[in-house]
Amino acid sequence: MKGEIKMLIKKVVKRGDSNFILLPKNFLDMLNLKTGDDMSMLISDNKIILIPVKKEGDEK
Repeated sequence: MKGEIKMLIKKVVKRGDSNFILLPKNFLDMLNLKTGDDMSMLISDNKIILIPVKKEGDEK
């Protein structure tokens, strides 16, 4: 699935004082992400880019 582009429209939801965009399970599975994994986040050209942070010993 490397290089495959998936497009999905999600709503920003409010929970308490924070806002969230929930990631679907199949997206997390495609990237081998689990609850508690670290993500790097940046904004470029009016886009939010999320990049999984590999931990030492991970072969993601």
